[in-house]
Amino acid sequence: MKQRIINEELRKIALTIVMIVMMVVVSACAITPRGWSNHKYNINQEDKFSAEAFKSITVSTVGADIKVIVTNEKELRFHYYGDVTIASTRNSLGPYIDIDETGSSLVLAEKLRSGLNSISYKGRAKLDIYMPKKYEGQSKLNSASGDVYINNFGGYGDINTASGDINIENCRGDFDVNTASGNVTYRKDAALKSDLAINLVSGDIDISISKDSEFNFKLRTVSGKIKCDFPVTLEGRGAEGTVGGGKNDISLNTVSGNITIKNN
Repeated sequence: MKQRIINEELRKIALTIVMIVMMVVVSACAITPRGWSNHKYNINQEDKFSAEAFKSITVSTVGADIKVIVTNEKELRFHYYGDVTIASTRNSLGPYIDIDETGSSLVLAEKLRSGLNSISYKGRAKLDIYMPKKYEGQSKLNSASGDVYINNFGGYGDINTASGDINIENCRGDFDVNTASGNVTYRKDAALKSDLAINLVSGDIDISISKDSEFNFKLRTVSGKIKCDFPVTLEGRGAEGTVGGGKNDISLNTVSGNITIKNN
């Protein structure tokens, strides 16, 4: 009975993730036109902003990888580059980053111009975000089919992908991660001092944190194995409990995939 309840909880999580990533895909994709042919595009776009002006930053891509690089600079800037092949009804201008500055929010979105077919997106463009070290606002990273990498970020992170791997290293803030198909890797060399929630439909979760970390945990998988270096008691496909003083919360859920927690 308990396992049935766990499976039902994970199915609800899976449905929620699918709805989220569908929203990501729909917002990023264009309508498929008739009579299109392939065209190659070389991308190179840059811009910069005053990071102090924004409390939240949202980045969305169709197929470009997102990489957040923390710097000692005062300004926030991005570099969008690479070579892609996209079908279109004509040899029109290629994809670009649309910039929306509204109040204290900045939105950077990879857009396909009219006549481009997002389903035919081939190649791997890159969107590098250079984030000031002192910025500790909210960052939301969305991608339909690109990978996401973020390192040393100090604020709250919300990451959503339809199909792409996610790599989070040595970040200080809380993270919420949702993906339909992809692996998630989270690494922190120092003791964990933030909350972490990861929900996957299909993919593995690999966590590596300091052995000095203290946290409450809840682990769930329908089809997969759970391995943990910390002293926990596994019950079927799930486990929950407390390590040390339980100063932070870790919630890891995958419908089809393995969960691994290592101490370093």
